[in-house]
Amino acid sequence: MDSDVFVTLGKINFMRVSIENLGQKVVFCLDDDGIKTFTDGVIHKAAQRLVDLGKEIFIAFPEQINEKSNTKNSKIDFNSIARLRGISAVRDSLNSII
Repeated sequence: MDSDVFVTLGKINFMRVSIENLGQKVVFCLDDDGIKTFTDGVIHKAAQRLVDLGKEIFIAFPEQINEKSNTKNSKIDFNSIARLRGISAVRDSLNSII
């Protein structure tokens, strides 16, 4: 599946992405920040904006991993997954949600 990737360099910038550049399906790739991953108002507002515009929104965040270089329950992001398990692990994770 071919897709465009936009890096926002911070969740607040999800609100600044031009909708003209987006496809029908949009995936927000978030850091795993524990419970606040699910309660973050910025994420909800950005997602609702796109839903109101007819987009399908998916939320992806990496599963916790327990390896020497990453202790259990520490913050993790997709960069950590790529570094520890390879880019194919990131691709597999994202493909599984769509």
